[in-house]
Amino acid sequence: VTVTDEEIGKEGTPKEEMYCKSNLGHAVKSCMTVIWNRWGAIKERLLGDFLADPEKFGLLGEKTLAVHCVHIDEKEMDILSRTKTNVINNPESNMGNAVGCSNVLEMLNKGIRVGMGTDGYTSDMFESMKVFPIIQRHARQNPSVAFNETFTLLFDNNRKIASNYFSREIGILKEGAYADLIIVDY
Repeated sequence: VTVTDEEIGKEGTPKEEMYCKSNLGHAVKSCMTVIWNRWGAIKERLLGDFLADPEKFGLLGEKTLAVHCVHIDEKEMDILSRTKTNVINNPESNMGNAVGCSNVLEMLNKGIRVGMGTDGYTSDMFESMKVFPIIQRHARQNPSVAFNETFTLLFDNNRKIASNYFSREIGILKEGAYADLIIVDY
């Protein structure tokens, strides 16, 4: 279903609902998800400036999750940074589906908050933590990148992104924060 500019601007219709009806994204509970995948190479021909319309209607922001972001260009990274849109990198899913490698290091340099996910490819975040630096190093042909960033994505940014959707902080041990603990025996 394609949504017109007039429909998105119609009073009484939540922007999220209208956006999620479009061909650009889908809803995950109350947040929007924008997906870039292997078809990113043809997006310009088919879609023009992919992020222009979502930005125009205020659909990008701190409570928006842009997932994968494998084939985005510098202009689109600037839009994500300017709107404080969160990105979720799914390294195993991207590798397993042969869609490419997100330029996470450049996104982080531009001030974009990038978290780590699985996209359902696995339920083991430790595997994603292991794979993330490998694919980043491979893509850049540089074995010395993506060490500290792995921990930033998984333990710092994921916590901050998740906290956007809860009334209290999450992912930190302190009074008043939600508690969700695991004990790992290795």
